[in-house]
Amino acid sequence: MSLFGFLNQGSGHIPLFNDLCLYHKIDRKNRTLLNNIVQKFSPDNPVMIFLNRDCLQKAMTDPEFASSVSVIDEYLTKWFD
Repeated sequence: MSLFGFLNQGSGHIPLFNDLCLYHKIDRKNRTLLNNIVQKFSPDNPVMIFLNRDCLQKAMTDPEFASSVSVIDEYLTKWFD
């Protein structure tokens, strides 16, 4: 993890989101999924997807993310259970 997101908060939360995706070894396809979830449910603070299960739980019931329910459930289990 580069810590860029922690040290450069003036540039917003995007660097930290990217660092956390790298840390959790999230591939490009799933990073795009998480980014889409963040844009819909937590656009002001994308890092919250790693800290609060609400974004992922909302995505589980949203028809827009119906094809990704198994992946979302995997992240919920891995990060919050």
